[in-house]
Amino acid sequence: MPSIFASPGDRYLTFIGGIAYAVSYMEWTVIGDLSRIHASITLEDLVDRTTGHIGKALVKASVSESNPAVQDFLKVSGQCLNEASTLRNSVLHARPATIEGEQRLTRRTYNRGAENEDMTIDFEWLEATTDRLAELTREMSNARLPFD
Repeated sequence: MPSIFASPGDRYLTFIGGIAYAVSYMEWTVIGDLSRIHASITLEDLVDRTTGHIGKALVKASVSESNPAVQDFLKVSGQCLNEASTLRNSVLHARPATIEGEQRLTRRTYNRGAENEDMTIDFEWLEATTDRLAELTREMSNARLPFD
């Protein structure tokens, strides 16, 4: 990384990269399966959408599927992508700050009608998020249809 930027360190940046990659992996897992499982929603329907929009579209499409296994895969995958998108966006839309002498990301959450909150993305959050993304990936994998 160029020295012009204050850096939180390689370990911290590795977590951030891992989170971004994990969500992309989850996204491609479901999109790549669509033609194989003969779902009514296609790669072309989703390829230019954000992760959150893909998740919503999958949940919506699941209702019209006649095959219960395809319906379940789309619904579970959509729900998992929706949660994964929120987690990943917490990192991607955060801002750098110096917290207790360390470079970290912070994210302000805006709650209509409630107090706004600042969230520090520390190692505990990064580790918990990485673990949760692994759980979501397993949920999606368990809902996948078998390969013929």
